[in-house]
Amino acid sequence: MRRWVGVGSLAGALTSVLLIAGCGSDTTRRTDEHYCATVNAHLAELNNPSVATPADVERTVDLYHSIAEVAPLAVEEEWNVLAIAYETASTVVPGDQASVQLAADTIRASQKSASAITSYTQQLCNAQVGPPIVPTTLLSGTTTTVEGQAAADPTTTSSLPATATPAEPTSTSAP
Repeated sequence: MRRWVGVGSLAGALTSVLLIAGCGSDTTRRTDEHYCATVNAHLAELNNPSVATPADVERTVDLYHSIAEVAPLAVEEEWNVLAIAYETASTVVPGDQASVQLAADTIRASQKSASAITSYTQQLCNAQVGPPIVPTTLLSGTTTTVEGQAAADPTTTSSLPATATPAEPTSTSAP
């Protein structure tokens, strides 16, 4: 009886050591260097994924999940969100408005994750994943000339958002 108790204790201790060792190996895989090397090795696939067939989509989803496994915790979930977006998009049934809407909603919801990955990877790895993020401002400078008036000071900014177009000036000149 003692022999079986001893074997059970040894097996429990061995399992604990293996679990701790397993955690250690996961930590060494999740380094900045490993993440950057993995991303750089797959830049072409990441920036121009081939998703023409179900097998292509599956490969892309597997790639995103594999990067999530080595990604720093700061962007791990973002990689999984993008993988889910690809999976959902691949389920669209042409003509089925509900499946189209689900894919559109999922893709829209993944944009924040895509931006986070782009920014994080650019900063950490000096690698461009996805389109470059162009900073935008809420204010834009406008210069408008109206016949007979001087142009506005070019250092002055308007309160219009950058995407807004200033209204055209109206002319009240006499004939």
